[in-house]
Amino acid sequence: MSGTAQRLAAISGSAPDNIWAAGNAIVHWDGTAWTQVLSTATLAISSVGTSGAADAWFADQDVILHWDGTELSGMTGLPYTVLPAGVWSSGPGKVWVVGDHGDIVHN
Repeated sequence: MSGTAQRLAAISGSAPDNIWAAGNAIVHWDGTAWTQVLSTATLAISSVGTSGAADAWFADQDVILHWDGTELSGMTGLPYTVLPAGVWSSGPGKVWVVGDHGDIVHN
């Protein structure tokens, strides 16, 4: 089990011991157990991208969240303001974002 009863809609991993799942919660698999990182009724993550244990990106309906290995932060400014629908991480700290109106942007 994932450690949450919340809806999960997206999953991504970079290794058997680094898997992220998200939706109305964010959970992480470390190879042994799932750990809940965040859960809130207003969270609606549609996409997850990760390039390593210290680099995971989450597309919420109106914000991009980033896990840096220590904490989860909301990202501001371009390219994070495109009403994100999907994310892909090309390497640590690097993300591509797709969104409404045909937007494709990256940092």
